[in-house]
Amino acid sequence: MKSSLKKLSIAAAAAAALGFGLTQADAADVVVASDITTSTTWTSDNTYILSNIVFVADGATLTIEEGTVIRGLDDDETVGADNNPGALVIASDSYIEAMGTATNPIVFTNEEDDNVPGGAKTSPFYNGTSVAENQISEEWGGVIVLGDTYIANDTAGGPVSNRTEQIEGVTDLEGQFGGCDDDDSSGEMHYVSIRYGGFGLKANEEINGLTMGAVGRGTELDHIEVVNNVDDGFEWFGGTVNSKYLITYNIGDDAFDSDRGYRGKSQFGLVVKGACKPGLAESGGGVANRAFEMDGGKSPDESQPYALSQWHNYTLIGLGENSDASWGGGWADDTGIEIRDNGRPQLYNFIVMDMGGDGVDIEYSSEGASSADGWTTVWSNYPAADYSSACHSNDSYFYRTQTQGYQTEIADCLFYNIGKSVSTDKGDVDLLDASKRNIVLSQSPIRNIGRKAHQSYDTAGNTIMVVTNLDPRPTSVALGTPRTAPADGFFTPVDYYGAFSPSYDWTKGGWSLVGSEIMDTPANPTAPASATSELTFSTFFQTEDGVAYVVEASTDGNSWYPVGTVLGDGSTKAVTDLSEFEEGLLYRVSVQ
Repeated sequence: MKSSLKKLSIAAAAAAALGFGLTQADAADVVVASDITTSTTWTSDNTYILSNIVFVADGATLTIEEGTVIRGLDDDETVGADNNPGALVIASDSYIEAMGTATNPIVFTNEEDDNVPGGAKTSPFYNGTSVAENQISEEWGGVIVLGDTYIANDTAGGPVSNRTEQIEGVTDLEGQFGGCDDDDSSGEMHYVSIRYGGFGLKANEEINGLTMGAVGRGTELDHIEVVNNVDDGFEWFGGTVNSKYLITYNIGDDAFDSDRGYRGKSQFGLVVKGACKPGLAESGGGVANRAFEMDGGKSPDESQPYALSQWHNYTLIGLGENSDASWGGGWADDTGIEIRDNGRPQLYNFIVMDMGGDGVDIEYSSEGASSADGWTTVWSNYPAADYSSACHSNDSYFYRTQTQGYQTEIADCLFYNIGKSVSTDKGDVDLLDASKRNIVLSQSPIRNIGRKAHQSYDTAGNTIMVVTNLDPRPTSVALGTPRTAPADGFFTPVDYYGAFSPSYDWTKGGWSLVGSEIMDTPANPTAPASATSELTFSTFFQTEDGVAYVVEASTDGNSWYPVGTVLGDGSTKAVTDLSEFEEGLLYRVSVQ
């Protein structure tokens, strides 16, 4: 263990006893070496050191307070056998309650990072003058959350209730995931930053930034970033969990990776590619690969349930080179969206830009079901299934996410500065068919992106242009999308392409390292006070010109549903929900 791991000093202990607040500099270091088998709370006046792979198991709940810092040790510093870096695993029978806030996030990071709540906040590693300073990763493991949903693994005939699998990167029995409860909850994670991790045990056996195995839709995930991770940023192995406001920056393989029949929803995400590990040219070893890699089932691809997911409003930014630049032919794997192995997602209102490889690649196979087959398969045309080995026996239980269109669909998306082809168009796929309303632009759909000059990132002399500043808010060409997300209680209907509105940057507030250090956006407008009086038919609020506001209503103050979106013009606006006119309502207003 490094000498930088401090014990609680007598002075700090005395200050804590007297009730004085501890800063990150003098907070206690609590070394966590044993599994957590009873419900436990981690508090922000301590720093928690993961000295090996730590499991939350036996039905325990780990609650993490806002502002808490968790540091993982490198595999070389941990006690015991190899392949045991500091990491946190939530077993399928247990829960995490990571309750960060926009101004006081929860941070998982390495030992040296001081850009944390209460820290000195010197420049982060990637803010140096050379690409080498950008290549800090694999300094600990990552966060793994497991659950009990159905997974698509050797289940070609139909879903199987007792199908389980061992999660990548973990050998203990607590690393099993899978079951037959798509509504399962593993807890919640809000405003969480995961930095400088990832760990490769061997080929195709890695700990990602945030790994999810069979996590159910009862779990809540929002405002989570993964920065400088040597393998994937986010990876879903099956599951139905929904998510919002996700960020990856400088990931060493795929930014978002789904497999084993993932069937959830997601909206608002940002990918900024880079290279986070020195001396390596191959993807998965430190240089960005695909922004999205979306697979279907395993052994065979047609395993059920099918991977029918839905995604809205992502901004995907590649390495900044095109295919005939100084790359010796170009980085062909700098791909925007790769859909394969019978994965069948719906992707809408995306911005895909600055990719050296293809914008979209959808796999086609003449033998068996393939992702390209979903291009002409109506969303409700589910595969024939034998449900005799499942806990549930109807299609409507397994397939709740897609409600229109085709099972594999990319529509109402913008493409800009794509080095190779916008789409490889195999089988019946035609990305630029007029009915899909995808557009190839000649001008940037975002307001600003700054990059460093060409610098080598590997021993072969390949170069990269590191992103130094970014304003991803839409330009005029990225406003007014013809597609509105479903008003289903999860998706937020918006009228722009990409992850950001013209007037609001959801990475701001202090929770996101990317938002604090990379984003070149102005301060967000302040939301008006929300109306909360009962027996109210309307809510009134003062608006700012050009700012979009989301109005929600509730009958109990706990469950909220969208009423509408209002574009401010400087006047006072009134909004009424006529659908609940006979009931007393609570309203809340937020900036979009």
